[in-house]
Amino acid sequence: MMISTKAVSLALLASIPIAANAQSKPDFGSLAICASLGKMPTRYKAIECNQRNPLRQCSFTLSADKLPIKYLVDDGIVVSKWIEFGNHAAFVGPFGLKRGDSDNIAMAKVRRATGLAFERWADDQDAEGTYYQSTDINCRKNIYNLRIFFHKGKLETLSVSSLPMV
Repeated sequence: MMISTKAVSLALLASIPIAANAQSKPDFGSLAICASLGKMPTRYKAIECNQRNPLRQCSFTLSADKLPIKYLVDDGIVVSKWIEFGNHAAFVGPFGLKRGDSDNIAMAKVRRATGLAFERWADDQDAEGTYYQSTDINCRKNIYNLRIFFHKGKLETLSVSSLPMV
């Protein structure tokens, strides 16, 4: 029995996406982390921006996003973005995360969707908080991390950032 090359190729390709796509999805939102912006996005809603030159430094939301994502641009580069789950009605966020997910459930979803390894840390700014930080992900000449914050074991914030934790 002869199997066509096309059938073998399709079978091989079908087996690859789980691992390959998992490594390429640690981002979310309309603007990619580390994206270089030549101008501010259409219909952005400023939270706090440099009045003369918003590309210099600006935090904002985009009306085009279906999720309540906040972005931070510094010198024209998207350096950070985040979603705060605690302040919004139930919605399904990136990686299938939902408000109220426990740390075990949320981290299983994120690990399954991204394929990344994470380390657990105590949150210095919240006595009852913890966060998980991913391994480094290359980004232009920089690196970024995926971070998931919990308060009393419940999902609070998801962020993608090239900024160091302080």
